[in-house]
Amino acid sequence: MINDRALLLLALLYLSGRTIIGTKRLQKLALFASKELQRARVPVTYFDDWKADKYGGLSVLVYETKDELAAKGLISEGKSKIGQFDANVYSLTDKAIPVVQSFLDTRRDVEKVMRNVSESYKRILTEQIVADSYQQFPELSIHSKIKPEVNRSLLKKTFLSSDYEEDIGPMPSASSQRKKDSARSAAEEARLARLQEFQKQPLPDIEARKRMASLAGLTKLPDLDPFAIYRLSGIVKKELDVVEEYDAVDLVRSVRGQD
Repeated sequence: MINDRALLLLALLYLSGRTIIGTKRLQKLALFASKELQRARVPVTYFDDWKADKYGGLSVLVYETKDELAAKGLISEGKSKIGQFDANVYSLTDKAIPVVQSFLDTRRDVEKVMRNVSESYKRILTEQIVADSYQQFPELSIHSKIKPEVNRSLLKKTFLSSDYEEDIGPMPSASSQRKKDSARSAAEEARLARLQEFQKQPLPDIEARKRMASLAGLTKLPDLDPFAIYRLSGIVKKELDVVEEYDAVDLVRSVRGQD
């Protein structure tokens, strides 16, 4: 007896040209198909044990179903050289063809969803399929070890393999570069000015700071942050809905009663 999940995997292979290269591709296509069947409320038992793994969404049931089908002689497993790596190749056997055809003929609702998924990704690289799965189901990508590379591929609409150097695009024009350098210089000057202003400030008595730290439940004095006063400006603006600009340093001085 072949269960629904086994028939779905056979259908996925059949509609993908009877062969799927790569375990990641098999997993991600099964993910898309399962989610689409769920969304369409098709009455069939799909793969529903998806969890966040190092390559995104993973279903143990897909692995177990694939092994069951191989043991029954309905699919074959082999290897294919893809670049520097060996990829698993999953293919339907002749024995499986009448089984899957009969299933699809009697379950047109399932066939419609599965065909749509297969056609959508038939000519798409596996790496882009992985990227699409991250975009559609971000909750399944939280433990991914390749997420930064996938994010870059989403931004650039192309997958960047570690075998190739990253394309950084055209170099900026001279005028554009001068504007960027000027902005960096101005930001650095402002940072140094703020640091000098901090160094001029009279620091509170060390014993008073220790008592305040103790009251706050701290076991040691926190490091002084020379730029905390400037962050105060944004906090006050947000809390008081202040529109006009003001000097955060002058504000603190007035509270302290300093000139």
